[in-house]
Amino acid sequence: RLEQFEAGLRSMVLACGEGLPGGVWSTRKPHWTPFLSSLDSFPLREFAANAGVQASCAFPILNGEEVIGVMEFYMRDIREPDDDLLALMRALGSQIGQFFVRKRAEDEVHRQKQVAEAANRAKDRFIAVLSHELRTPLTPVLAAVTEAQDDENLPPEFRSILQMVARNVELEARLIDDLLDLTRISQGKVALHIDAVDAHQALEHALATCESDIEKKDLHLDLALNAS
Repeated sequence: RLEQFEAGLRSMVLACGEGLPGGVWSTRKPHWTPFLSSLDSFPLREFAANAGVQASCAFPILNGEEVIGVMEFYMRDIREPDDDLLALMRALGSQIGQFFVRKRAEDEVHRQKQVAEAANRAKDRFIAVLSHELRTPLTPVLAAVTEAQDDENLPPEFRSILQMVARNVELEARLIDDLLDLTRISQGKVALHIDAVDAHQALEHALATCESDIEKKDLHLDLALNAS
């Protein structure tokens, strides 16, 4: 007989002020009903009588002044209100409310973490695809420049220009590799290649890249290559 009563309770949808939980919702205070049969606002009086349920009590689950839930209990015995038990229920409702708030906060932190991790994975995939697509057109450019440099009839000034183009294409390829290194760093897989660098050569290459801009702005640059 309790199954019919329980099914009726679970299927009810009540507004604020309706029924036992709705009344607790509106007052934000525990409520004790010793005689359910005398409660006109209780929609399941007939089911309760068939199940032998006589009394009920309920208390709000509070977050401050906000009601976030109501817990209700039913008894087969007719019991008068117990002030000590009502006070305990009030305290329990506050504690349970705090638990729910903490749990919601933890769930939100967990959700945000999952979103951030998914965004990072998407970023890594994007960088990997982008790096591959950026490298693809550089290969024929570098091959064409290398082939042009092998032409014995090429004027010296053009040869130096092609050398600068080749260096910059190689630099672009290294920059793309650096993009991939960002992904490798986040995954703990970065590999460092230590090598000696000719400082004079590095400066000359940088100067060659900027030479046209220097000439356009009519600037004069002195380069002192005295490093040992």
